[in-house]
Amino acid sequence: MIFPLWKFWTYSPLGFAAAVVWNVSELLGFPCPFAPTMFDWIMGAKPVRVHQQQK
Repeated sequence: MIFPLWKFWTYSPLGFAAAVVWNVSELLGFPCPFAPTMFDWIMGAKPVRVHQQQK
């Protein structure tokens, strides 16, 4: 999957860099390093916080 880069303002700076790395790896035909993490950065996923249950 190639991510469109012409609307660069829709990405965070980290997400844009991750999309460039992802697209280059797709075009060259090798697996993207740290693919799940980079996909989260591109999509703008927030880290999930795990809260302890109150006793």
